[in-house]
Amino acid sequence: QNQTLRISSKIIEYDLRKAITLQYLSVFSVWNDIAFHIELLTSSKNEEPILKQLVEKGLYKQVDYNSFMIEYKAQELLLKDLQIEYQKEISSLNVICGLPDIIYDHLELPEIRLNSQVKTDNSPFFKRFVVDSLKIQNEKLLIDRNYKPSVNWFSDAGLLNNMPRDISRNFGFSVGLSLTAPIYDGQQRKLNYEKLKIAEDTRLNYAGYFKQQFNQQLHQLSSELEQTQEIIPQVEQQLAFAESVIKQDKYLLNSGNISITDYINALKNYISVKRNLNLYQVKILQIMTEINYWNQ
Repeated sequence: QNQTLRISSKIIEYDLRKAITLQYLSVFSVWNDIAFHIELLTSSKNEEPILKQLVEKGLYKQVDYNSFMIEYKAQELLLKDLQIEYQKEISSLNVICGLPDIIYDHLELPEIRLNSQVKTDNSPFFKRFVVDSLKIQNEKLLIDRNYKPSVNWFSDAGLLNNMPRDISRNFGFSVGLSLTAPIYDGQQRKLNYEKLKIAEDTRLNYAGYFKQQFNQQLHQLSSELEQTQEIIPQVEQQLAFAESVIKQDKYLLNSGNISITDYINALKNYISVKRNLNLYQVKILQIMTEINYWNQ
């Protein structure tokens, strides 16, 4: 029972650590989006008076300026939505950690490294099956013990007297011996053996099923991690190209040599790529967290 409790508490500890880590990564993903959109809105806000002057000079139409402001307002609304989502996610994190409702000003991407491959014999997820087997063996020994002949002995002695001169006549003792041997139990022993056999078969089947699921889960997570890591360089290359395009378009926009619609499309593309990179980076750490949960 002590071993079962220790294993259960260990697994609960693993569950809590994984839940906190995954929730922190969710919080960081939203926080990173917020920081990016604040930077983006600041840049767009600086562009607004320049575009207004260009409209007054006739380089752009008023409808183009209105399209820019619509996109700007849309980004403001998106930022507000992200801030609401951030408050929700951070509250969930504080609840899991047992902390007061605190809003953090700055978050950092955690460094998560993959644990080395664990031996199943040392894993609490597999030790519980070993303990269950020992419990079944112990129950079988207890059944066998109840059917062994037993010998009990007892003794008793006493003194009952109010007169000192009569002590010798009022002192006594007794000794006894008893033998207990089972004769017939209505096949209870056989039925108890069958129950334990069913329990052991169930344990073996579940242990085999869990081991298969364990290996498949790790294989799937490792494959997903490898594929996601391969995507990162492509997205980074795409982001570098999008940043280059947005810088050129911003320069052309300020000189009136590109339409505002083209600039807005380039801006949307840049936002999409930037968010995708953030999601992939967080996803890699989430997968690592899942793998480390099993490799402990």
